Order: sequence, then structure tokens, then C-alpha cells
Amino acid sequence: ATLIEGQSVQLTATVRDSAGTEITDRPLEWLNSDPTRATVSNTGRVTAISAGNVNIIATSEGRSAQSSIVIQQIPVDTILVPTSFTVNRGANSAFEIVVRDAAGNRLLGRNIVVTSDFPNIAIGQPNAQSTLVTVSGIALGSARLTLQAVDATGRSQGKASTIQITVQNPPTGAVRASSVPPSP
Repeated sequence: ATLIEGQSVQLTATVRDSAGTEITDRPLEWLNSDPTRATVSNTGRVTAISAGNVNIIATSEGRSAQSSIVIQQIPVDTILVPTSFTVNRGANSAFEIVVRDAAGNRLLGRNIVVTSDFPNIAIGQPNAQSTLVTVSGIALGSARLTLQAVDATGRSQGKASTIQITVQNPPTGAVRASSVPPSP
């Protein structure tokens, strides 16, 4: 089975004798190869916790069978970014992003890849929690950053957003004027 985090599936196991006849009065135990990925009840109900693979094993009187479950992250529906952002040349500055699922719930720890149409002007790097993107201003000008949600294998989840970045000169220090008295 393939589940998305939070989903459940009911597994069933059938105990049979050596002739293939179903036996209904035998004890059945459910085991889980990775409790950090999923839980399994004593009736075989599996609930996905976190992305990855897990094996659920049904055992009875020394015999066992297993079911492999693939658990996927809740899909990204939107990546919210500001419409534009300004950074000084030679500096780094960060803006906040919000990643949401189809129900509007905020998702953390998603793989976000940032690409720049002009990497010689500005580049971006998301943090591990996918809440901030740090922009480096390299040269004066404008660049568009594209933020793309990808799965653990690097494949696109089909959701992306763009932001216009302007790289400007850093502010100058205070200007002091001095007067020189005229010569006689």
C-alpha cells in the first residue's frame, strides 16, 4: 500500500492450515519494522506517521507474512512568497516563505529548491525548515527566483512560486561637507 502521512489502511491476514483451509481461531500478532514511520494496531490498522518505507508483519504460531507500506509526505499545494524583495549588493538578507497543503495547513521541513534566472545577480538558499530563503546580492540588477517543492528523491511536486529580486547598492555613509576658506 501507499499512504500519505496521516492516512490509515486496514490490513487483513488469513491463517491457513497445510491444506489451505482458513483457520479463524488462531492468535495473530502485528509487528512494525519502524514505529517512527507508522503505527499498527492489534487488529492490523496501519496509520502513517512520516515519509519512508515500513514493513508490517503478521505472525501466528511461528509463521509470518509481511506487507510493505510506502509513506509519502503530504503534498505541497502552495508556496507563498513576497511579490518582490530588495537586497544590497555584496550582502545577504532573508525573506519568509509559507508552504501549505491543500487544506491550508502549514508544512515544515519540505524540500524547496531555489533557482535564479540570473545567478550572476542574485541567488537564494532555503533553510531546512522551509520557512526562510536567504538571498545573496551579487551584482546590481534584477533576477527572478523560482522556488520549487521537490520530494525526497528531488522530483518536482509540480508546485512553484516566483519572486522578483532587486539588488541595489548599499547605502552610503554620512556625507560631510567642509568648506575651505578662500585664499586672500
